[in-house]
Amino acid sequence: MPAAGELARAAADHGVRQRGMVVGVAVAHVAAVEQHGVIEHPFVVLPEFGLDGAILVHISSRKGDSGAALVDQQNLVLGFLVGASGSLRVFCPAGMMLSRLGCDIPNAT
Repeated sequence: MPAAGELARAAADHGVRQRGMVVGVAVAHVAAVEQHGVIEHPFVVLPEFGLDGAILVHISSRKGDSGAALVDQQNLVLGFLVGASGSLRVFCPAGMMLSRLGCDIPNAT
């Protein structure tokens, strides 16, 4: 698995997408949405979020988007939305999250 932030650094010049669900309570429907954005900081430490590393992205989000995947141009998952800091959205790097959950995804050979 690539080091935390490695994929985000590689994607920083090419733009990214956020994929997740937005829940419309008033109309009782769930719609999959995709937002486009740009990585501002591919790897920063954010102790206020309890993160040893985070990806900061200029991308719009709404309540209910927490956990949305941040994907690059090749559809590789870079991270998951955990919050906002000013105008930037905070993503936990996918590798860090999977490691903390004890998940192991074997490489295809």
